[in-house]
Amino acid sequence: MRIELAPLDGITDFPFRCICKKCGASHLTTEMIPVQGILSNPERYLKKAHFTEAERPITVQIVGSDPVKIRKAVSSVNGLEPDFIELNAGCPARKIIKSENGAALLKDLSRLKICAEAVLEESKKPVTIKIRTGFDRENLLEIICSLETMGVEAIKIHGRTASQNYAVKADWDLLISAAKKTKTPVVGNGDIDSYEKAVSLLSHKVFLGVMIGRASRGNPWIFSGKIPSCEEKKEIIGQHCRMAVEFYGEIHGMRIMRKHLLWYLKGVKNSKDLKISASIINSLSESYKIIGKIDCSDNPWVEAQN
Repeated sequence: MRIELAPLDGITDFPFRCICKKCGASHLTTEMIPVQGILSNPERYLKKAHFTEAERPITVQIVGSDPVKIRKAVSSVNGLEPDFIELNAGCPARKIIKSENGAALLKDLSRLKICAEAVLEESKKPVTIKIRTGFDRENLLEIICSLETMGVEAIKIHGRTASQNYAVKADWDLLISAAKKTKTPVVGNGDIDSYEKAVSLLSHKVFLGVMIGRASRGNPWIFSGKIPSCEEKKEIIGQHCRMAVEFYGEIHGMRIMRKHLLWYLKGVKNSKDLKISASIINSLSESYKIIGKIDCSDNPWVEAQN
């Protein structure tokens, strides 16, 4: 089954992707990488696209709206040899919309097609496109029709409009209907909060796959449906901390891990003090102390599992 890790800006970095892969994610996508960043500071922004062979199949996702700059950025990404290159036309973040990137492309389908063509013509790998069901209104079939003749490998659809952000439930009935009407493979996304829900949606047999994003925070085991033991969870958390330090350095890596530790600690009994400590950690040894204080004799995650 194709149950992918959806890209989350500032979250699905190299260490977290590796953890999700280890825990069962079938496909991985990098954080959204701005085209302008790749061109102006390639060392910094291409680091977001760093991956190892163990992560394959891997998609590098870019965001931009200038076809000339998109071509140049895709040329740089080609050198990394990912399995897929993806254009983000679905991010609803204000700063992205303000710069006419991401979901803003859904307001002008001619611009979306020009940008998609730029990626398709420059990419040496199959191309996917991430969209929402519309910008401020639902016009999903119109969007799909504008893309499906271009030869994209797949269309990844989040089941809300950009203006809805996350304020309403994802419309999976709409996604199922749209997937049945297009010849282009569809990957569905939105509100999948359990392995069982992912399997249920895939049982409709209209999707190439589904994506899990926010529900994977602190719960990378969601991709396999396995309920790990307390000790197994502690081991994975420790691995995540070590990888963050190896990739970013100790101080920066631990600052990034603060939010991850807060997610991992969700549901742990008597976690208030642990969360306070996790929110200010600066060293790997401090993270180990926090992990070590999780008492496995008391089944600490039982509330989160139930």
